[in-house]
Order: sequence, then C-alpha cells, then structure tokens
Amino acid sequence: MMPASDIEGRKRKPRTPSGGALVLALISTVLSLGFLEAGARFWVTHRWEPDRVMDLTQRSEALAGYVFDSETGYRLEPGRYRRDSKEREFRHDSVGFRGSDFSLTKDSSTYRVVIMGASTVYGIYVSEDETSAAQLLSQLEQRNPNRAIEVINAGVPGWTSRETLLNLRQRVLDLSPDAIVVVDGRNEIFPELFHQYAIDYGHYRPFGGDFREANARYRALFRFSHLTMMIVAAREERFGFSRKLGHPVYGYIRWENVPDDPDMIANAANRDILTGYQANLEAIIELSIANGILPVVSGIPFDANTFSTGVLATDDRPMVLPVLGDLVARNNHLAQEIADKFSIPWVDPSELSSPQYLYDDCHFRPEGEAAFAVLLANTIDPYVKSIGTKPR
Repeated sequence: MMPASDIEGRKRKPRTPSGGALVLALISTVLSLGFLEAGARFWVTHRWEPDRVMDLTQRSEALAGYVFDSETGYRLEPGRYRRDSKEREFRHDSVGFRGSDFSLTKDSSTYRVVIMGASTVYGIYVSEDETSAAQLLSQLEQRNPNRAIEVINAGVPGWTSRETLLNLRQRVLDLSPDAIVVVDGRNEIFPELFHQYAIDYGHYRPFGGDFREANARYRALFRFSHLTMMIVAAREERFGFSRKLGHPVYGYIRWENVPDDPDMIANAANRDILTGYQANLEAIIELSIANGILPVVSGIPFDANTFSTGVLATDDRPMVLPVLGDLVARNNHLAQEIADKFSIPWVDPSELSSPQYLYDDCHFRPEGEAAFAVLLANTIDPYVKSIGTKPR
C-alpha cells in the first residue's frame, strides 16, 4: 500500500502540458494572429486613404508638401496643388515656389521682387491670391501700370535665417531679382533658446539631416504587419512612434537640446544668442548687394499671447510668453540696426501684431496680408519708379 505522503505529493504535482497541447496552442495563436492580420489588411485597404498608408509604410521623396534638399534640409514640393476644407488654394510652381509658374530667365524690362522667409511669407492660412506676395504684386502694378513687375513667394514654413541664406545662394540669385525682401526673426527664437547654442544653428538642426529617414524602423514594421500599424498609429501614437518626427519641418530637429520653461527664461537672457541671426542676415545683405540686388529687411509681427508651435512646449505661459515676445522684439531691433548699418530699406510691421491681423502669434489673416503688402509696396515702389535704384 502507497504511503499517504506519496499520495498527497502526487495530488499536488502540477500537470505538464503534453507536446501535442503546446503545438495546438501555438497553431491557434498563429491562426488567430493571421486572421486578425488579414482583417487589418482588409480594413486598411478599404477604409484608409492610400496617401496615409504610403506615409506610414514607404520612404517618401515628397511628404506633406515638401521634398528633401541636401542644403536646406527640405523645400517646397514642385508642382503640388491642394485645396483645403475652407476652399483655400495652395499651389507650388514647377520649381518649388508658392504660386504660378514664371520664366526663370528675367526680361530686362521686368522689375522682379523675391520675398524670402518662413511660414509668414508662405501664407499658411490664406489662399493663393491673398498672400502678401500676391497682394504686393497687385499694389505695385496699380502704382506702375506701364511697368512689367513680378513678385515671387520664396517662403518655406519652418525655415530660419540659415535656410534663407542657403536658399539665396542656391536658388534665388539665379532668378536675377532686382530686390529681395527678408522676413525672418520669429523662427530664430528656436535655435536661440535651444541648449548648446552654436552660431551656425547646428545645435538646432544638424547639417545633412534627412527627414526621409525618420520613423524608418516603424515603416518597415508597418509594411510587414498592418495589424501593428493599426495598433500603433491608427489614432493615438503609441510605443514611441510619432508622426510629428516624420514631418519634414520637425523630422531632424535636435530634440535632445529642447529647453524646458526655466531653461527658456535663462537662455533668453544670454545676449550672445543673437549672433547667428546677425551673421546670417548680414551675409544675406552682403551677397545681395554684391550681385546688384536691393535688399529690403523687414521685421516680423508677433503676438506672444497667441504663441503656437510644435517646437517649444510652454507650460508656464504667463512666465515664458513675455520672454518670447521680448526675444522677437530683440530680433526685430537687431534687424533694424543691421538695415541702418548698410543704409538699406527697413519695414516695420509691428502695428500688425494684433488678432485683427493675425491668426496666432505671427501668421497673417487676409487683412494682415493686405496691410503688410501695403507696407512693402510703400517701401519698394520708389525703387520701381526709379528703374531699380540699388545701393552702392
């Protein structure tokens, strides 16, 4: 007869699943995942927009209206046209400027103006004919009915004066403009406030950065499994994935140098952080004058109370926003000093820094675009009338 202790031990000993049960469980799991994957692929194929799937699974040479550029990092996608939900039109010409096509070779009788800068110049909230570039053209044509005039919009959202300078060297000089208008100063606050400040802005965006490489591992995973793509990226972004990091404007920013609110306040107090903007703006002016181009420098309107950006998060807004407003004002003041130093025209749009003219901190409503165009026309028109008088 078996001892009672042995009987109790046998009762307590857990059963070990047989090899067959493990195989069945594995097969069941694989089949379930396969079924779910098939369902996910059916759903994505029939319910998601193809462009959305492409953005999540393929390396895009063109993304969100931009293409890669080896010098500036990105620029406008040529030939792009879209109409938004408010029926506003956004058109890029065949070489990547906002607006309709123009002849790259300028006729000697034509007075050509190029407006350079970032999203304020581009006009992210207005339709094609409402941009300050389009309205400046209308203003100058009305004042000079017997003159052939062109105004080219060379604004690209997200750029700083570093990219404006590179764009002048790379593309704008070849257009033989009679005048350029430089409208920078707001986006300068990002490199000015980031840690590890460098005069070439390499601490903000590294040279040679490629937005097309952002989210590369996720794209490979999503190509393999649409189920994973739905779990990670359908609505909320999970497991470290970020669409924002795949956007050209944000794709290669050095996020490790982004400051928190106390750091922003501390960094803004450093007067040396304006040296990069000064160097870029002076280089733009010197290069323009050397090529017989009239440089016109404009400040930028700024309403700190409505500051909005995907680069800096401001939790302590009552403390930080006045600091940002002061920094933009310092940039504007510096730009005016540089214009005075070179004896070139200066445009002051500070009167447009209110909700009457702006959607947010710096982007014009149609009313703001029109008012800014008048300020520009008042400055440039005398040079048009004098057949392009340029600084010596």
